[in-house]
Amino acid sequence: MTRFSFKQRGLSLIELMVAMGLSLVIVGAAAYLYLATRENQGKLDQSAEASEVGNYALRLLGRDLGNAGFYPSSDAEVALPNFLNVYTNVTGLEAYNQGIYGCEGAPFNFALNACDPKVDNDPDTLVISYFTSDVRSGQGGQRDDCEGNDVALAPENASRGGVAASTSPNVTPMLPLFAANHYTLQTSASTLMRFDGRAVSTRSLLCKGLVSDTNNLPISIIAGLDDLQLLYGVSGEPAAAGASPPVEFFTADKVKDQGSLEIDGVNLAPWQRVVAVRVCVISKTYQTANAVSSGPQQWQDCSGATQPAGDSSLRKTYTQVFSVRNHLKASY
Repeated sequence: MTRFSFKQRGLSLIELMVAMGLSLVIVGAAAYLYLATRENQGKLDQSAEASEVGNYALRLLGRDLGNAGFYPSSDAEVALPNFLNVYTNVTGLEAYNQGIYGCEGAPFNFALNACDPKVDNDPDTLVISYFTSDVRSGQGGQRDDCEGNDVALAPENASRGGVAASTSPNVTPMLPLFAANHYTLQTSASTLMRFDGRAVSTRSLLCKGLVSDTNNLPISIIAGLDDLQLLYGVSGEPAAAGASPPVEFFTADKVKDQGSLEIDGVNLAPWQRVVAVRVCVISKTYQTANAVSSGPQQWQDCSGATQPAGDSSLRKTYTQVFSVRNHLKASY
């Protein structure tokens, strides 16, 4: 047996508490780093989603604005002195007497064929009208409306399409068919709950064509939007030869106050004088988009004013000006 013995010595209470404290600090730092990384990644994902939603809505509206005022110039019907007469002869309603019409802070009332009363800070409504082209390819004059319906089925085209065209999308109509798409925003029917327990709702971009369905209601195209604001570029007094007439941008209500004006020998009503549309859409995420260390973020509205966040959803503003045909003559 050895003459030496070794005493086993454990940790003291102080050493154990120090070790536990250090362990808790390390675990806490790791947990914070994990949460911050996860939330920052969520912020990046939602920022990408907001960008995708905003860009998609802007491109969709811009693409349809390319139809506004379209009429296939190869058709004999435009032998009229001014092809705008074709528009006014179809329905006789102000909203469809040209390629562009709008409602400020209100939806379009399909029963009255007019705008509902304005509500401050509510989204605008855009009405785009055009005629179809069944005899040429390229951009403009699509036969299907924004709901995917063949516009030959609309009552406004009963005498223009003929019996065959009204029953088959593959038959060329007697005359170019009239089409109109109505775009607005509406609060989404469903909301998602954020991790902090508060509900966040967004608006959906809605569209309604001319063809009535069972409920005669617009369809939702994309959710995740917060606002849609529109300004209309209106031609002013005719300029000198070789120069373009000045253009000033107005809200929909102000457009109606501009009055008629003779341009290039044609007397144009206020909405027929619109030659450009400034579209502003604001996207909004459902979930919180702030990192752990940050608070609610401010954002800019369509007028450029800075707004308080009110919540921690991420908002992004997208603005673009689109030129439109509207009152161009048959020579285009």
